Amino acid sequence: MKTNTNKKARPFLKWVGGKGQLLTQLENLFPKEYNSYFEPFVGGGAVFFSLDPKKAHINDINKTLIQTYIHIKENVDKLIKSLKKLEKEFLAKNDNERKDFYYSIRNNYNLLSPKDFKRSLYFLFLNILYNQDFL
Repeated sequence: MKTNTNKKARPFLKWVGGKGQLLTQLENLFPKEYNSYFEPFVGGGAVFFSLDPKKAHINDINKTLIQTYIHIKENVDKLIKSLKKLEKEFLAKNDNERKDFYYSIRNNYNLLSPKDFKRSLYFLFLNILYNQDFL
């Protein structure tokens, strides 16, 4: 018996104003049929990922967020490998060193262009780290 190994994509970040907890209430408001999905403020993408549209156009005012979506789309393996490396380096440190490492990553993040791969990497690292309460 062959099983389907394709899992439905889910938001990779928690986002202020996210709709994840409201999806069951919102689903009845979504159209049953449409040609293209347009999301002007994608944020974490809870609605986008829930609908899993065949054709979509996503946008957000946060250029780094959009570039991160692009890097995930175009080079997810490199991004995952780089995140695992950063996580390993971070977890090998003691509490004080972790704090210094966090601020070092944050400072480097602020120096990079929104289109830079490392900025997307650091963006994910800083957001995932914050959501896991390591500091």
